[in-house]
Amino acid sequence: MITTTKLPKMLRKFTSIGTLDQSFARLTMLTDIAKQEEKAFLARTIKTILVKEYQLGTLGADMETLKSYDNNLTKQLKEKNAKLRHNGWLWVTINCLESVSVDVFVKKIQKISTYTSIAKCMWVFEQRGTTLKNNIGQGKHCHLLIKRKLSYKPSALIYKLQRGLTAFVGNVKNNSLLNCQIIGDDFAKDKLNYITGLNKQDSKHDKQLGDIEWRKAYDLQDSYSSDNSPFQI
Repeated sequence: MITTTKLPKMLRKFTSIGTLDQSFARLTMLTDIAKQEEKAFLARTIKTILVKEYQLGTLGADMETLKSYDNNLTKQLKEKNAKLRHNGWLWVTINCLESVSVDVFVKKIQKISTYTSIAKCMWVFEQRGTTLKNNIGQGKHCHLLIKRKLSYKPSALIYKLQRGLTAFVGNVKNNSLLNCQIIGDDFAKDKLNYITGLNKQDSKHDKQLGDIEWRKAYDLQDSYSSDNSPFQI
């Protein structure tokens, strides 16, 4: 039997905790593990490359069709989850500071409607003055019905709105100045009817006359849509 005292120094160190046969067994095991890891690494690398080519659409027509189908299913699933969670929409009320001009306020709302996190939106400008009190123009504000892009969380969109509206409302954390409600389809339909005037209350008739007069003075439309097309839910 070969003893470790007759082996080179480095090999003696390697085999000091067992026999030479055990050492060779360990070497074989380590070699097998290395080969397995190499194969696994190669498989992961190939998979990563294929995923990138799939995303780029360079794997051919069949895979491009599959990708389109995959994307469509993902979109449908997000829409279904948004309906179940009642969070596909935001109803936002922005009470603008009196120090901000109407023109500047209007341009800001138009800019908001182009946010990449917004799929589409509709909005209306109002004020709280009445013809009876002769204070038309006081308390200007805007209501926005926003359908978010489902790749963006509602909280992320609200945070973006808050960051962009500080100069227009002051304290964006104050709900009486900036109010952002996360809503579902049913509530969104109700708010759409509000914007288009289908469910405005008779008790607000004098106030509505004030809105009409005020909007006419500033050449504002009765309502706006981000894509200038009929708004449906």
